[in-house]
Amino acid sequence: MVLNSGENRVDEARVVNPFINLQTIPDPQELIDKAFRRAGKAVVKTRAHLRGKPRAFVVKKVEEQKIRVAHQVLSDNLKKVLRQAPRLESLHPFHYELVDLLVGVDKYKKALGAIAWAVKALRTVELETTRETRRTRTLEEVYSAKKAAYGRYSAIIRRIGGELSFLSSKRGLLRQLPNIRVDIPSVVIAGYPNVGKTSLLSQLTGSNPAIAPYPFTTKGIQIGYLAVGSREYQIIDTPGLLDRPLSKRNPIERQAICALVHIANLVLFMFDPSTTCGYPISSQKTLYSQIRELLGSATIIPIANKIDLVGEEALTPIKELDPIPVSASTGEGVSKVREYICAYTKNIPKRLEPG
Repeated sequence: MVLNSGENRVDEARVVNPFINLQTIPDPQELIDKAFRRAGKAVVKTRAHLRGKPRAFVVKKVEEQKIRVAHQVLSDNLKKVLRQAPRLESLHPFHYELVDLLVGVDKYKKALGAIAWAVKALRTVELETTRETRRTRTLEEVYSAKKAAYGRYSAIIRRIGGELSFLSSKRGLLRQLPNIRVDIPSVVIAGYPNVGKTSLLSQLTGSNPAIAPYPFTTKGIQIGYLAVGSREYQIIDTPGLLDRPLSKRNPIERQAICALVHIANLVLFMFDPSTTCGYPISSQKTLYSQIRELLGSATIIPIANKIDLVGEEALTPIKELDPIPVSASTGEGVSKVREYICAYTKNIPKRLEPG
């Protein structure tokens, strides 16, 4: 087995936040003004082209075109939002959980539903008012039909104004979701602060980890990739998440942690038997038990770090856990950790992102 830990062969196409393409959400009044402005400009060529034709004929064609163009501008902008905003059923459970945490899945679904309704309603108005325009007999009736169309268009957009504003206010949060791959096995590193998690991540991947924002953490999470033969593994360090007792977490923080359960195929829990991290072994064992219970079906492998600083007797309190002894600072024992990662994840099929 060839271990290419220093070679970063990440498929960048897979490293994506599903909301990264969500562009600026239009303001309702600005969208209305834009649509009517575009409609007014669009008929300039039509008037020129129809110069010399009977006035009633020209007015009818021009006003009908305004109705169509205004509809197209409004509809195109709303459809763009629907294309860029992922459907909930297409999200991986990890992203679904974070959407629920940050914006609420019910509110998100309601907002998209309202926009989809508006697209259909706008089309109905266009069809009805263009037919009405064609049936008009006087200029007053033509102008009245166009005015009615504009009024109905405006009412529809204003009706979904709250939903557009909601998405606009949450867009920044959604675009900051971490770029985590869901198509390869993920290994999460846990343990108290200063036990050597980041050093182990760097040793495993052979490169400096990328830092990605994560809800309710100030440091974000650190992500690296390990290539072993033709297979890739995602290694994640979670500062501020899996590094202190769950009893000290509020419900929102717990939900942010639970989201990780959806991607954690394997957990490396790091002990510091030297206790230079500042936490006694008893506290480290308590955290280990809590995380083991939290992560359910995910396999958790204990690791005893900093063996270059202690003798074998320091491992006695955690001997029953059969930890892998390593030194993340010197690299001793890290190859064994790589072998365990490969062994425990070899039967995990490659997952395709839902869509």
